[in-house]
Formats: sequence, structure tokens, C-alpha cells
Amino acid sequence: MKNLFLATLLLASTSLFGQTTWNLDASHSSLNFAVTHFGISNFVGSFADYKGSFTASKEDLTDAKITFSINAKSITTSNEDRDGHLNSEEFFHTAKYDKITFESTSFTKSSDKVYELKGNMTMKGVTKAVTFKVMLGGIITDPYGNTRAGFTATAMIDRTDFGVSGVQGAVSNDVNITLNAEFVKAK
Repeated sequence: MKNLFLATLLLASTSLFGQTTWNLDASHSSLNFAVTHFGISNFVGSFADYKGSFTASKEDLTDAKITFSINAKSITTSNEDRDGHLNSEEFFHTAKYDKITFESTSFTKSSDKVYELKGNMTMKGVTKAVTFKVMLGGIITDPYGNTRAGFTATAMIDRTDFGVSGVQGAVSNDVNITLNAEFVKAK
């Protein structure tokens, strides 16, 4: 009888915390980057077209497998000439490399709402390991019955590691990335 009870409890916990998929709600998210121009001022840009999702079975999400895909041609800096230059071979070469992708290798919890996300980013045909600091904003049920999770992820990369050279000295090699992401749990 005890084994039957344990089996029932195990089955119930598996259905409660079974693997779930969470999809990015892009209309309530943003993907921005910042670089320094001539070492004296910062300018910010963003990507307008991107997708992301993750799967997890643990309640604390530490087993999350996270993927992102960015349409590199959707880069915008509020300056048409600069955007055209960023799409050129000198920077992203979007005619040949139209996607930037990320696939996680680990998602570990540092404290109550702080995680470290490690994974591989591919940009301009080059794949490198990248680490993001992730803050969990919270998990709620919205008025429509959807379960939502909000995160802010930040990282700094060296653009030249990915072959995004551009004009050396004019724009910093260091690029700060900020993703404000809202995910909806699939039903």
C-alpha cells in the first residue's frame, strides 16, 4: 500500500512539474544593445524581430533549455544611414548572415531571483560562449489565465570575437546587451 501511495505521489508531482514550454511574448519584451562612440558617449540600438523559448521541468527553472533567434536585418538605431552601415559586410553582413542565435548550456541559480545563463551565441558565422546575468522579475497568472514569467538578462561581449569589426576606434569593441523578456507558459 505504501508503494502505491508513493507511486501515486510521484505521478502527481510529475504532472504538476513535468516539462513545460515557455514562449517569448515579443510584444512585451525588448532586445537592446549599447556601445560607446569615440569613447565619449553611448548610443543604444535594438533588434525588432526575434523569437525565444525555453523548456523546463523543475519549479525553480534550473534545468531550463533556452533558445533565441534574432533577425539580424531588424537592427535599428533610429538612424537609417547607420542601420544600413551595420547591415553591411563591415559589421553584421546580413546579406550572408541573417540570423544571430543563442542556445543555452546551463541555467544556474545564484540567489533567490538571480541566475547565471551560459550558452553559445552564433553571430556572423562565429560561435562563442557567452554568459548572461539574469534577474527573475517574477512569475504570475495574468487576468486571462496565462502563466507569465519576466526576466532581465544582461551580458557584455566583444564584437570582434564574432568578426564584427567595423570602424576600429570609432565604436567600442565592448557591446552591452540587455534583454527584457516576458515568457508565456504553453497550455
